[in-house]
Amino acid sequence: MELDKNILKLEMRSFVDKEFTSFDGFPSSLEESREAMAEAVYQYARTVTPVTTTAEIAKEAMISSLGDMSKDNQIIAFSQFATTLASGMEGFTATPPQSPIVLDSVAIIGLSGGSSESCMTELSNVVDAWMSTGIAINNSTGVTINWS
Repeated sequence: MELDKNILKLEMRSFVDKEFTSFDGFPSSLEESREAMAEAVYQYARTVTPVTTTAEIAKEAMISSLGDMSKDNQIIAFSQFATTLASGMEGFTATPPQSPIVLDSVAIIGLSGGSSESCMTELSNVVDAWMSTGIAINNSTGVTINWS
């Protein structure tokens, strides 16, 4: 399997885009917001290649790191998620993305009146591009691959 940014986009739209046909409603609390975001990222990343055994743990790490959902906490949470994901890539020496994720383009779309769909499209593009900079070295062959 591999990463599919459309999964992230659809999962995120289900709780932020009231125009989306599969909209489930806005989270009613900060805790629900953290859980919804982490679940969306988990659904997207659980099929990463190389396979990881720590996707569920990564989701919990993200929930814990999101705090007040500020931009800074979101950046930290994505890093925690990827680091935890890497730790479960058995048979590989995995390195999560090294640069912090940059979410500014998503904020610019939202602050300039862009639709929720446009924001979530950009977010899924940003996350997918960032995640694909993670690398994994096969411990048997020495072959290095990017996360996919």
